[in-house]
Amino acid sequence: RPQASQHNVEIELSLPKTQVRMVHGDTVRLEQMLLNLALNGLAAMPEGGRLSIRLAENEEGVQIEVADTGQGVPATVQSRIFDPYFTTRPHGTGMGLPVSEKIVRQHGGNIDFTSNTSGTVFSISLPWEAAEWTAS
Repeated sequence: RPQASQHNVEIELSLPKTQVRMVHGDTVRLEQMLLNLALNGLAAMPEGGRLSIRLAENEEGVQIEVADTGQGVPATVQSRIFDPYFTTRPHGTGMGLPVSEKIVRQHGGNIDFTSNTSGTVFSISLPWEAAEWTAS
């Protein structure tokens, strides 16, 4: 939240009204994945905006959306954003999104995104029981 305040970004968190079941997995790595996506969102909004994190559940698992109101990912590079070391930022490492994708996949989940000039939405699906969440 301090970084969001510095960037004049409002954070919106949307959780189900009832208690959500726990996803069995590596908590530290799942937190890292969410932090990477949130930091990417903040970096996409240097003039401020809104970062929304939504959580929903269904019979298979949980769905997480991390959305920003930044400038979006240019269509010309969208196919490369999960490539290691690929970055469009001068001081970026290009590892946040590839690491996030790997964490999601190691937990038996899927990650996808949509992006346009009004922002980007990352959609993550995680099963209740992680497939195999070792550090391999």
